[in-house]
Amino acid sequence: MFINNIPKRKSVEREIGALSADYVARIEGNALSASEMILGCRRILDLWIDGSGSSLNDEVIGVLGIESQCDHVMLRPGQRKPRFPVYYGDEDAEINRLGLFFAASFEREMRDLSERFNVR
Repeated sequence: MFINNIPKRKSVEREIGALSADYVARIEGNALSASEMILGCRRILDLWIDGSGSSLNDEVIGVLGIESQCDHVMLRPGQRKPRFPVYYGDEDAEINRLGLFFAASFEREMRDLSERFNVR
């Protein structure tokens, strides 16, 4: 999983644990948008990979599943343009449909991550 860098691994686990706990709190407060959910998947995967993990590790495989099915409409942070330029359709409507479809899975994955990394 991580290449002999225990401090880096622990740092990444703490960061992902805190981030996932924040997402759980925002879900419970009905304050998480579909685009934030989709971008959150990418953010967690980026953290994990930057920490020498693999997107295929058990810890993040569920997040990868959501992200990989949404990547065609992933937004760049702070922008409304799709990440991939070849997309024909209403991106906002598509993002909202994806958010509704994956909401329960995202919540489950965030709860699992926050518990796995001992953030409650």
